[in-house]
Amino acid sequence: MKIICKKGCNVKSALQIVSEYMEKKSLEYPLIGEDLEIEISLKNQDGEEYPDNDQTVYFDEKELELLQSHEKTPDYYNIDALTGLYNRGKYERDIRMFQATGYERLTCVYMDVVGLHEVNNHLGHEAGDKMLCMISDAIREYFPKSLAYRIGGDEFVVLCPDHGQEEVLEKVSSLRQAIRQQDYEVSIGIGESTDTKTLNEIINYAENAMRYDKADFYRNNGGLRQMRSLNYKLEQLLLKKRDANHFLDVIAPRYKGVYMVNPKTDQCRYIYVPPYFQDMLDRNKGSFIPSMREYYHALVRPEYYDRFETILDYHYIQEKLASEGMVTMTYEKLDDSWVELKITAYDQSTADTQELLWIFIDEKYGLPTT
Repeated sequence: MKIICKKGCNVKSALQIVSEYMEKKSLEYPLIGEDLEIEISLKNQDGEEYPDNDQTVYFDEKELELLQSHEKTPDYYNIDALTGLYNRGKYERDIRMFQATGYERLTCVYMDVVGLHEVNNHLGHEAGDKMLCMISDAIREYFPKSLAYRIGGDEFVVLCPDHGQEEVLEKVSSLRQAIRQQDYEVSIGIGESTDTKTLNEIINYAENAMRYDKADFYRNNGGLRQMRSLNYKLEQLLLKKRDANHFLDVIAPRYKGVYMVNPKTDQCRYIYVPPYFQDMLDRNKGSFIPSMREYYHALVRPEYYDRFETILDYHYIQEKLASEGMVTMTYEKLDDSWVELKITAYDQSTADTQELLWIFIDEKYGLPTT
C-alpha cells in the first residue's frame, strides 16, 4: 500500500486523514504485516527543507503501547467522555474521509434516545447518563466492527462499511430488543449508500426515517407508557431509598401528599404535606385518622366516604398488607380531579409496629396500580 498526499498540504491535516483512512481499513485488517514505513519530506512556508528530513524515527513496542493507552483515555479528542463512543467531531471527519476515499457499500443507522429529557427531569441527570451509557454499551455489543458515534445529547449514529442492509437490520432488531428489556426506547432509521455522491442524502434519509419511527412511537401511546414507567420508578425510588431531599426537589410536584404514620400512636411524620392538610393535622393535634376524616368530608365526593371509612382502620390495613403487600384506592375529589392512594409498610424489615407509608398520587400522571 502506498499513501500519497499532495505537496503543499498542511502536515497535521495530512497525517490526520492518513490516520483515519488506516483506522477504517483496520476494521477488517487490524494488524500490520511488516514494519510500517512512511516517508515524509517537510518544508516550511518559505520552501526551506526541514534539516532532519533524512532522519529515521522508530517507534518501538513500548512507545506504541504508551500511545495506545493515551488514546483510550476519556479525554482523547475523538472520544465522547460520557459514553466512550466516538464524538461528533470524529463523525464529521469520518464522513469527509469516506467521501474522499470511497467505499463499496456504507449503511448508516441513525438513532435517537426516546425520553432522555423526561428521565433527566423525573429521575435526575445521573439516571439520564446511566440510560445513555447502557444504550452505548448495547451499540458496542451489537455493532463491534462498525463505527459508532454520539453526535448529540440523545442522538447516535453507527456507520457500517461493507455491511449488507439485511445484516444491519438483524443487528438493529437485536439492539432494540436489548434496549427495551432495560425499559428504554430508541427510534431508529436506516439508509444505505453505494455512491459517495449520495452519502449526505442517505444520512438525511436515515435521520428522517428515525423521526418517523419516533412519531410512530408516540402515535401508539408510547409516550404514555413511558411516563407510566418513569412514574413507577419514581415511586420505587421513594419506597426503597426513602430519599426525602430528592423527593422534595424532583418528585413532590407529582404527589398530593406523602406521610409516615405510626399505627400505634396515630401520629405521622411528613415527607410532603400540603398546607391545607397541615391545618387539619394542627386542628386534630397531629392525629392522622381524624385529620383524614376531615379531609375526605371537606374535599372528596360523598360516594367514596364508605371506602375511606374502611381504609381508615389500622387492623384492616395490616391484614391487607399481610395478604397483598399494599392497599390501594382511587377516588374523585370535589374539584373533579382524581387521586390514587397507596398504603404500604415503610420498612419491610421491622416488626409489626412498623410505620405505614401513605402516598397520595395525582392520577393525571398515570401511575400504575400494583
